[in-house]
Amino acid sequence: MIDEIINKNINEVKILNLLNESKNVVIITHMNPDGDAVGSATALAYFLLSKSKSVNILVTGEYPSNLNFLNHDNLIHSYNSHEHNSIINSADLICIVDLNDPDRFKEMKELVLASKAMKVVIDHHIKPKEFADFYCIDSNATSTGELIWRILKNDSSFELNKNIATALYTAIMTDTGSFRFPKTNSTTHRIIADLIDAGADPVSIYDSVYNQFPVSSARLKGIGYANLELYHEKRVCLMTISQKDFQITGAKEEETEGFVESLLAIQDVKVGILLIDSPKSNQIRCSFRAKADAEVRSLAEKFNGGGHAQAAGARVSGMSLEELKKIIIIESGLLFS
Repeated sequence: MIDEIINKNINEVKILNLLNESKNVVIITHMNPDGDAVGSATALAYFLLSKSKSVNILVTGEYPSNLNFLNHDNLIHSYNSHEHNSIINSADLICIVDLNDPDRFKEMKELVLASKAMKVVIDHHIKPKEFADFYCIDSNATSTGELIWRILKNDSSFELNKNIATALYTAIMTDTGSFRFPKTNSTTHRIIADLIDAGADPVSIYDSVYNQFPVSSARLKGIGYANLELYHEKRVCLMTISQKDFQITGAKEEETEGFVESLLAIQDVKVGILLIDSPKSNQIRCSFRAKADAEVRSLAEKFNGGGHAQAAGARVSGMSLEELKKIIIIESGLLFS
């Protein structure tokens, strides 16, 4: 049923019309947003601002400090019920970007689902839940940023400015692993060429995203590296970060961006796994990454998570870090059986 709805409502022009017809728009993305989530949300926000719309981006919790350069106009807000419930209630359009499951709205879920606003999902993950009015979902796209680009290009009056170009470049760059993941193709680079022509600066964007982490992040990563474990003929590399590690370094959870990807640079490793005992919740955050000749989505699904074949995640409650690690060591071995 959901596949039929998606196929019926993937019309990018229809979604563009909804954007143009709206007055008060709320953009929502997932908890612990990455470059694709923040870049897609801000690009869409700047497009709507160019149309004189009222726009707010809401996220649960905080977002990584290395993405602050995309929020220079203070468009992104950490959701607070006292401040933002009225904004959600007054919206005539809610755009959900880079996620397709209302459970990932966290505290906003009940209010968003009860809203009378038209709801649009723009995403590139598989297995969406049925809750919105329109869907633009393409799991073959490199990123949600690519889908935003495709929607906006249908607007005859659309003018690609530096703010939108910078946000979309960030979205596509981060979700393609700096243009090295399997879905990167000639179309990707043609889009990137247009974004650079419009003012996106590859050097400064890369520097902002990857070279601006605080020293606390480096110290936390050092602890993680010191405790790396290899399993299954060195094909699986496991990093764990405990609450004690956060206390020792003073680092924040959002400062772990990029940790799991770095595990794939280790010789012979096919799958990288990062387990974080979150200091903000009673959950363990699991991040899974794989090279092109392996997959980790099935592993994430065993813990009620999801994602892509080479990039997936989950959140687990009700067990300790050590208990979960033992289970994941066993389950990860099945990826190669």
